[in-house]
Amino acid sequence: MATARCTANVAVQALFAVPLHMKAKIDAINIDNQGVAAATVQLEDDFTQDVSNLVGAPVARSAFPFQATVPAGISFSADELSVKEIECLGNVGAIANVVQAGTVIIVEYHFE
Repeated sequence: MATARCTANVAVQALFAVPLHMKAKIDAINIDNQGVAAATVQLEDDFTQDVSNLVGAPVARSAFPFQATVPAGISFSADELSVKEIECLGNVGAIANVVQAGTVIIVEYHFE
């Protein structure tokens, strides 16, 4: 199992890239908010489909498979049911509604 880490930011913070023709399964998401404000954090999956018979000119797509709001001073761990079905296909990152170095986002994942 691999682990990726970033801090809260209003711009997407890269976590990992999924290799071509694979998918990433999320095993755990932990958010430690020691910042001064509540933080709403989203996991973002940016991917582009392959060219195929049905898709001649694929376009980039974004999906947001997870979101949590964590109050200041709180550590949050998503339960297994919350992350069990999350699959990512492209470049995975985290985005928040605040910029806080004290808010740490940790994602554990594996490829299939």
